[in-house]
Amino acid sequence: MDEDAGRPDDSGLSLAEVIVSMLVLAVVAMAFLPVVARTTTAAATETAVATATRLVSRQLELARVSGATCTALRATTADVDARDGENRRYAVTTELVPVAPSTACPGLVRYTVRVARTGTPGPALATGSTYVLLENP
Repeated sequence: MDEDAGRPDDSGLSLAEVIVSMLVLAVVAMAFLPVVARTTTAAATETAVATATRLVSRQLELARVSGATCTALRATTADVDARDGENRRYAVTTELVPVAPSTACPGLVRYTVRVARTGTPGPALATGSTYVLLENP
């Protein structure tokens, strides 16, 4: 004779067990939410810094290939408004400073490039400088 004939079959999950397991899963998921938010913010910042560094490098390369004359280098000092692939705007500013105050051209000058996000307060995302020995125009 079968001893379990009168008892209900409790081999499956009850509704209470399902609700408790969903609650535990929700608590674990909520614990990871701040980590995901910080990671997303850090990734966006690193992308902006990488783009700014690329813009600085490009501007310094433009100065290098422009020639060693005062006129050619001054043509690369115009401020530029650039955009990245996600249409974020960057302000690229350049500065040409004579190393010796009385000799701007010809002479040795420091060429500095700064890149910052347009409309975002704070320091530049990337800065680069190089020295250029200029000849007469």
